[in-house]
Amino acid sequence: MRWILKHGSVVTPMGLAPVDIVVEDETIVWVGVDCDPSEGDMVVDLAGLYVLPGFVDMHTHLHLRVGQYSVADDFQTGTAAALAGGTTTVVEYVTPDPGETFTSALDRWRRVSEKSRADYAFHVCIPRVTDDVLDELPGLIRQGITGFKVFLAYPDRLMLSTAEIGRVMSVVGPAGGVVFVHAEDGVEVERLRAEAVSMGRKAPIEHARTRPARTEVEAVSLILDLVEKTRCPTVVVHVSCGETMELLAEARSRGLPVFGETCPHYLWLTERQLLRPFEEAIHYICSPPIRTASDAMKLWDGLCTGVLQFVATDHCPFSSEARNSADSFDKVPNGISGIGARFNLTFAGGLYSGRFGMERLAHVLSTHPAMICGLYPRKGVIAPGADADLVVVDPFGRTDLGEEPLAGACDFNPWEGIEAPGRLLAVMGRGEWLWREHDLSAKPGRGRFQERRRLSHNLLAHLLGKDMAWIYCP
Repeated sequence: MRWILKHGSVVTPMGLAPVDIVVEDETIVWVGVDCDPSEGDMVVDLAGLYVLPGFVDMHTHLHLRVGQYSVADDFQTGTAAALAGGTTTVVEYVTPDPGETFTSALDRWRRVSEKSRADYAFHVCIPRVTDDVLDELPGLIRQGITGFKVFLAYPDRLMLSTAEIGRVMSVVGPAGGVVFVHAEDGVEVERLRAEAVSMGRKAPIEHARTRPARTEVEAVSLILDLVEKTRCPTVVVHVSCGETMELLAEARSRGLPVFGETCPHYLWLTERQLLRPFEEAIHYICSPPIRTASDAMKLWDGLCTGVLQFVATDHCPFSSEARNSADSFDKVPNGISGIGARFNLTFAGGLYSGRFGMERLAHVLSTHPAMICGLYPRKGVIAPGADADLVVVDPFGRTDLGEEPLAGACDFNPWEGIEAPGRLLAVMGRGEWLWREHDLSAKPGRGRFQERRRLSHNLLAHLLGKDMAWIYCP
């Protein structure tokens, strides 16, 4: 089947342009002016609407278990919410159990991901470092898994030493992969947590007080030293505070291959949510914690200036039952939902507020995540040869962020009651309409695993701002 999408304002590699898009089967085959339809073509008039490349959420948890509880969403419900919010590809973190091999963990995730409605790829978390573990990493990169997450937090489960992280970077960087870092000083956080609990301070606000901004800043400083030594491309995930921005900006000015990701909850929520009654505040516990309004403003500035390149969700919702099982902040399973609301929240705070335009919106939600994750130019771009992943936006419409399936399967939605500017009218994934006017047609199992490319020098230079022209390399 051939689709011709006419008269839309399209975000192309050359910028925003009034062009037509021709889709055959799963692929974009032509982008240009005044395409003449042939008999049998399906023509859609998009006058007055914007067309963006399908969004890529590079940070999801759809198969995570913490203690006795699993996240509320799985690949079936989570990707339904994702598609309703314009996300056509998710990149999921695979976390091996203690003593489990990467192969075994990946096999578990592959089995559950067979229910995905959206395309998907994997990062792998590294909970321990041995010679055998390091020897496996180049092989995983050759298999299309190019992202590896390390932690300076969670000393009882996942924390690595700086020496161990340096060893990981020394292997991953030369092999064409990327290291993703959870940057919090786990030793200091644990000291503050133990002190608070020993003094009987168990309220949710103590979560923020025991993970102050300085624990993120100190951890990022350590990571930047390692990046300088190894030159390994590195992403600091879920950046939450303004001081981190200053460190990233300075490092990037020196040409270090370091990048920043933030999330909707750090852009929109503040630690005041943690002062609510216990049974409400526990739903806003995440790590790093949500911080101050001043921090949120600085994060928006970072998205505008290019210090931050990505808005992902760290989608990790837990049910009320899971959270209410805790009687202290430190026993609450961490995480906030956002996989369906990401577009509207970024549109509202970025484009609608006048901070940046539609092109920058496409960069932080789609193009830049596709680049760093090795999915570009198959994903993240509207150009011939790319997958026909497209999002049709009515900039004057509005969206109730509590509506189904945007909210996902969790019984608590932090965005409930918000009517946000902007409305997604249709979402196409690999040439098939998956979401149109409240109708989700994507079936479970439709999603396809996406092998990832090694990060090229050209894309690395582009993400570092060395080449501000768009890059399109089919």
